Amino acid sequence: MTVSYNVDVIKTTRLLGFLKLECRWRGSVWKQTLFELLVFTVAYVIIGFIYRTDLLLNNEQKEFFVKFAKLFDQRMNYVPLTFMLGFFVNIIVGRWNDIFKNMGWIDNTALYVATYVRGADEQMRIVRRNIIRYLVLTQTLVFRDISMQVRKRFPTPETLVAAGLISKKELECYETIEHAHSKYWLPVVWCHSLLYQARTDGKIASDVQLNNVIEQIRQFRTGLGRLCNYDWVPVPLVYPQVVFFAVRAYFFLCLVARQSVDVDGHYHGGMSYMIVPYVMTALQFIFYTGWMKVAESLMNPLGEDDDDFECNFLIDRNLKVGLNCVDAAYDSKPVQEKDSFWGTKPTLLYSADSAVQPIFPFLGSVSHFELPPNVNEVIMMPHQNQRTDAGNLITDEIQEGFTEDEHKPFLVPKQVSVSVRHVTQDSVQSQTSGNSLINRFRRTFSRSSTRFLPTHRSVNKPLLVKGKTFGRFTTSTDKYDEEAEQHDTKGALRHPEHHFKSTPPDAALYPLESIDSEKKSVDKKK
Repeated sequence: MTVSYNVDVIKTTRLLGFLKLECRWRGSVWKQTLFELLVFTVAYVIIGFIYRTDLLLNNEQKEFFVKFAKLFDQRMNYVPLTFMLGFFVNIIVGRWNDIFKNMGWIDNTALYVATYVRGADEQMRIVRRNIIRYLVLTQTLVFRDISMQVRKRFPTPETLVAAGLISKKELECYETIEHAHSKYWLPVVWCHSLLYQARTDGKIASDVQLNNVIEQIRQFRTGLGRLCNYDWVPVPLVYPQVVFFAVRAYFFLCLVARQSVDVDGHYHGGMSYMIVPYVMTALQFIFYTGWMKVAESLMNPLGEDDDDFECNFLIDRNLKVGLNCVDAAYDSKPVQEKDSFWGTKPTLLYSADSAVQPIFPFLGSVSHFELPPNVNEVIMMPHQNQRTDAGNLITDEIQEGFTEDEHKPFLVPKQVSVSVRHVTQDSVQSQTSGNSLINRFRRTFSRSSTRFLPTHRSVNKPLLVKGKTFGRFTTSTDKYDEEAEQHDTKGALRHPEHHFKSTPPDAALYPLESIDSEKKSVDKKK
């Protein structure tokens, strides 16, 4: 009984489609709220008639009514309808969605049975068909107890025999099992027995395939079990009671509070002063009551409302699809031949109407971003959060408890460089040196921060501490050449004597290609 309207909202820009949607009756807010709105309107008119005539109230009583109505109108927001309805509808829609996902679709199980249970003889056809029929029988037995639609269709077990879901002998076997609770599980036991026998006879190739089929049956049965749980334990009764009572009590008070009363301290008896409050209150009634009706209709989606699930259709559909899959379509395949795109670039055609519509393929939101072309070098270095307050790297050894003097710096003779991208020299300087006031004092007054080798020539050599590059420093190229012999297998030079903690302000930044060329020239001189 589901109401489908997707065809009317194909394009959100078509106003006519949404107007057509508003004019629908079946499953609409008008059908849900019309009767209650008529009752509210009649009650509102009766109270307004009593208030405006002299038949029942004298002037003193009218003044009391005016004060009484004003008092109610000023405090109507004490009832948190929006808050209560929002949470309640959210819970109900969540349950409704989970119930729909566990209704039980036979497709996957039928495909597994058709693939793994082999044999084209009559006996194996019977086995495959009976497995599907037993699963649909299990679904029907569950739906008979939780859905009024199915209960009316199959009121007695004999109607299941007449429908062909179970034979008389199977019904006798079903009824011989004495059990105080529901026996939804019994047809599943029959399915497992058939599968085990097929494995014993070699009709199922391996235990893995048998386990896969049983797993699909387990998932099917688990979904039906969740439906039973939802039917057994609904939303606690107090919650819908509070929400439904709050909405109706709110509009019962509106019958008095929203009457046409004094405006600016003066009484107005015109019809317009009665119509305007009623129209606004009626709109509010439709909105809030319609919102509440959403929850009411979704609380039991297996019922007989306009938007409840089509349980009978699902039973019929599962039986037809499952039997066709394991029998009529068993081991069937078309003649294999080359496809239409063989040896060519696949290009699908469009109809004349759809060929003119634009296509927007997926592209990363920043895939088009390019840095300025004047950047000719990328310098890779550690993040600034990996540095100490003095601007040095925090190595893994220091974080694990080693003192800073225990680790030795490594000189990297080869700079990590990329053709185009990343930072300028200024940004490198800002990352390699601390800029806080405390760091400046430390660099000024700390001896360790000013220990630099005598410089014959200022060159740039990145410093690697346990595999991490940091900073720039100034050192002697002669000392650098002497240590070149200590090159390890990773291409890094260990500096045995000196530990650098900051970058002098006059240190220059050069590409490491220049360092390599200088090193080669010194080697030639030697």
